Amino acid sequence: AILQKSITTEIPEGTTDQVLIEEYVPKVIIEGKWGREPGEFGFRMWEGDPDYPRSFVVDSQENIFILDHLNNRIQKFDFAGNYLESISVESYRVCSSQELEESKKAGNTLGFVFPSVYSTEIAIDEKDNLYVPQKKGLGIMSPPIQTFKIDPDKKITRTGKDEFEKVRGPWKRKEIEIEKTKVKIGKSRKGKEEITTLAFYDSSGTIRSEIEISPDGEHWGTLKYGEKGKVYFVTYYYPGGEDAIIEKFNLNGKRLKVMEFNYLAGEPFVDRKGNIWILERIPNSEYPEAPGDSTGLKLTKWGRITK
Repeated sequence: AILQKSITTEIPEGTTDQVLIEEYVPKVIIEGKWGREPGEFGFRMWEGDPDYPRSFVVDSQENIFILDHLNNRIQKFDFAGNYLESISVESYRVCSSQELEESKKAGNTLGFVFPSVYSTEIAIDEKDNLYVPQKKGLGIMSPPIQTFKIDPDKKITRTGKDEFEKVRGPWKRKEIEIEKTKVKIGKSRKGKEEITTLAFYDSSGTIRSEIEISPDGEHWGTLKYGEKGKVYFVTYYYPGGEDAIIEKFNLNGKRLKVMEFNYLAGEPFVDRKGNIWILERIPNSEYPEAPGDSTGLKLTKWGRITK
C-alpha cells in the first residue's frame, strides 16, 4: 500500500459559505492491472468503449468487495488491501448465436455480440450482506431479472429483482432522511442561470437552510449517507462522469469539506465512520484522458481524521 500526503481542497468557484477544515489522509489500498489472476481485474472494449469494474463496497470490518464482473467474481480484500478470496457469481455471459439472431429480429442493429447476462453493480446492507442484481443485456439501465444475495458466510441465495434497489436506493438519489432531517436536491434560478440547491428540512417540514451547490458546468448529482449527523453530495461532471466533487454537510446545512477527484471508475463509497473510498482507473502516462488506454485500477481510502 502507498501512503500519500493529506490535502485540503478549496470551495468550488461560485459558492459563498466558509468551509470548516476536516482533514482526510489518502492511502492507496489496492492496485491491480487488467487480467484474470487474483488481484487483477477484467477489461474489454465494446465498439470502442472500455469496460472494467465500476462498483465496490466496504463492510463493517473494512473488508473490501469489488465486483469484477467480466471475470464473474467478487474479489475480497482485507483493510490493508491483501487479496483474501473470490466469490463466484454469474455477472457476465456473452449471448449465444441464437440469442443474437433473436435480438436482430427484435430490432437490434448494433452489429456486435452483446452479453445475455451483464451485472456491474454491488450493494451492502447493515448486516454485511452483499447484493448483486443480475441483468439481461448490455447497459446499466437494463432491468434486473433477479438479485443474488451473499451473506457473510458466502451463502448465495436468489432474491427478488427489486432487492438491490431497496438496499442501495435510487441510482441518482435526490432525497434522503436522516435523524429527523430531510435533505433534498432542488433547482432554482439565479438570473438566467439554473442552479442546483440543497435544502435541509426539519421534522415539521420547515426549511432549516438552503444552499447553492454545483453552480456551473454540465453535471448530475446524488446524495449519500455517511457517519452519524452527516450527509454527502456527489457531483459528477461531464464528459464521461469521471470527474467528481464530494461535498460534506452537517444536518444544519453547514459545508464541512469539499474534495475533487478525477479518473473515477465508479461511484465513491462512504462508510459508517465517514471514510471516503475512491475507485479510479490508472491512467496511461501518455494518454491519461483516454479510458481505453488505462492500465488497471486502484482503490484509495481517504481516512477521516477526528480532532
